[in-house]
Amino acid sequence: MPSPATSVPPHVLLIEDDADARASLADILELDGYIVEQAGSIAAALVDRDWTQLVAIITDRRLPDGHADARLQQFKSLAPDAAIIVVTGYRDLEGAIACLQQGAEDYLIKPVNPDALRLSLRRIVERRRTMLELQASRQRLQALFNSAIDVILLLDNDARIIEANPAVATLLGYPPAALAGKSLGDLLNADDRRAFATEWKQFLGNGAATMELLLNRRDGTPVAVDYRAVAHIVPGLHMGIARDLSERRRLERQVLDVSASEQQRIGRDLHDGLGQELTGIAFLADVLRQKLARLNRPEAADAAEITQLVNQTIDHARALVRGLCPVVTDADGLMSALEELAEVIHTTHRVACRFLCEEPVLVNDPNVAAQAYFIAREAVNNAVKHARARHITLRLKKQGDRAVLSVQDDGVGIIESPAAGRGMQIMPYRARMIAGSLDIASTTGKGTAVTLTFNAKGLADAK
Repeated sequence: MPSPATSVPPHVLLIEDDADARASLADILELDGYIVEQAGSIAAALVDRDWTQLVAIITDRRLPDGHADARLQQFKSLAPDAAIIVVTGYRDLEGAIACLQQGAEDYLIKPVNPDALRLSLRRIVERRRTMLELQASRQRLQALFNSAIDVILLLDNDARIIEANPAVATLLGYPPAALAGKSLGDLLNADDRRAFATEWKQFLGNGAATMELLLNRRDGTPVAVDYRAVAHIVPGLHMGIARDLSERRRLERQVLDVSASEQQRIGRDLHDGLGQELTGIAFLADVLRQKLARLNRPEAADAAEITQLVNQTIDHARALVRGLCPVVTDADGLMSALEELAEVIHTTHRVACRFLCEEPVLVNDPNVAAQAYFIAREAVNNAVKHARARHITLRLKKQGDRAVLSVQDDGVGIIESPAAGRGMQIMPYRARMIAGSLDIASTTGKGTAVTLTFNAKGLADAK
């Protein structure tokens, strides 16, 4: 019986010059649900018909107007999806085998066994159904591949690009065909390219990878992408998906700018509002103390204590302002803020903390300077609160057209804790916001080194 998954009853072309044998076979096939088209000769078989509906052509090898052998290729060209079954006599096995070698699917011996015919057709119909499903699946996958917004790359074992979807033209400016045969490493910037061979071997071993890459567009400009890859989707074939991070970076930068502006506003309000009011209260309290002292009143001591408490509150308010606005807008603000951070840590926590900067490193962009400072502060706080460090060194220097900020401690290493975990997650985020790279190296019992290398756009030459 035809497969129930076949939506249209399958058509079979039956070519047999013996009318009785043809009618008998047609009855068997029709009872099984096939639509049978009949012909008594090759000429009759070649009349106009819809060859695309045929799943099988059953033909006697010897017909009045010739042998089927000579027409097999013609039948296959007319009905490429139809299987050909040759019917022959016992004394014609060599001819049947020759037909199989020319593309026939099966052969049956006369008189035809109905069960053998059914089995042969069932295999043919099932294979056609599977083929159609595979074609439909391939078309769906191709449509997804072609319409995907993200770049999809198919790569071989040597990281050469086998195929790229049309989205690559939007992201990188290359026609998909232009990337065929190129190495993925050719699209990376110089820094990433040097480590690519090692990372590719690790990827093949691990089976998957998730990372941020800086790819080069066709015009040479860089673009940051979120790259996710899966190895061995089939043997020797690997898939990578690259998503443009430009818009996300813009929005993240906008959020940070708004946050920084709001922090500065709050800091100014504390300094200009609450700070001035507290200063006035401290002045009045001290005046009151002086008056009471001249009158030899015991309440003068209480007034002095009030003055002291208000002055302490002023110091706390100033510390809050420094925390909200740690870096002044001058180009040397980062150096000043890091130096003050080292002094505060040394004084407050009794930890040997020092700041080293052999030559001025001026940063014109206040946001770049602020994010670099916050990374350093988080690293220092982790060293003091979680790693129990006794010595901390902050170092700021130029390295070509970039700046390098490092924090080295002698603590116990990175300690897994919710508080420390949140800080460690925020630090790479801040680094990305200023187009920087962050490296965190930690050895248990031997301390931690946090190194930030950030973009030269925020740098200015020292005058």
